[in-house]
Amino acid sequence: RDLHSFPTRRSSDLTAREVRVPGRSLKDLTERYGPFSVLIMDIEGAERDILEAHPEVLRQFRLVIIELHDWAIGAEGAGRCRQILAQAGLQRAGTANLTEAWQRPVSPS
Repeated sequence: RDLHSFPTRRSSDLTAREVRVPGRSLKDLTERYGPFSVLIMDIEGAERDILEAHPEVLRQFRLVIIELHDWAIGAEGAGRCRQILAQAGLQRAGTANLTEAWQRPVSPS
C-alpha cells in the first residue's frame, strides 16, 4: 500500500495540516478490480495528482464525474485536470458547482 498525503482544512480552523492515509493508485485499482466504465472522484484536492499519475487509465472510462477543488489545486491545477481529461478523449458534458461530468463521445454505428 502506498501512503498519500492530503492537506486538510476545517471550516472553523483555516490552518492546514497533513494527514497520511493508506491508499492505492487508480492504475492499481483498475488492474485489481476493473475494468470500470465510470469514475467518480471527490478527493479534496488530490485530483491533479491522481490524473497525472496514470493518464492512460482514463481512456477506459466512458464517464468521469469529478469535483475540482480550486481552493486546493488552484485555477492552474483545475485547468491541468481538464486538459488531461480532454487528452484522454473525454468531453465536458455538464457542470454543477464544483462538479463536472466528462464523457466519451459516442461513435456513430
